Amino acid sequence: MKLFTLSSLFLLLFPLAAQADMVVTTKSGRQYTIPVNGDDVQSIRFTDSGTNGQQSGSSWIGEWETSEGNVKFSQNGNTVSGSYTRDNGRISGQVSGNTLNGIWAQSSSARKCTVKKLNTFYWGRISFTQQAGGQKFLGKWGYCGDKPTSNWTGFK
Repeated sequence: MKLFTLSSLFLLLFPLAAQADMVVTTKSGRQYTIPVNGDDVQSIRFTDSGTNGQQSGSSWIGEWETSEGNVKFSQNGNTVSGSYTRDNGRISGQVSGNTLNGIWAQSSSARKCTVKKLNTFYWGRISFTQQAGGQKFLGKWGYCGDKPTSNWTGFK
């Protein structure tokens, strides 16, 4: 899969004009036109003021040092998966704003659940919230379907 920089992608979309307009349309139908030069575009970022200035749809991609060991996350849209070395640990969840809610699963743990999730009886719920800048998260975990109450923190 070939990756493009934003400026090269912009130029692919608008090859004849270095100067173009970006039009943003809101759910209410209001439109904002922003003149842009394709050669000058480095990035486009969307933020949601409802998340106290933190990026909406946060990125979890990368290696995180956490209170439960190192976790390597990958992300496709709002779906996040992760792995860690403790008992063949895995994470699967969905991002909403700056929060990742999902499930951790391992080959063994202190408590065995009555139903399987992620192909194991050893799992629980998680809720991780990124802090400003997306370099740190504060989170909770629990066993099986219980509400997450134990701390799980991490940073990039």
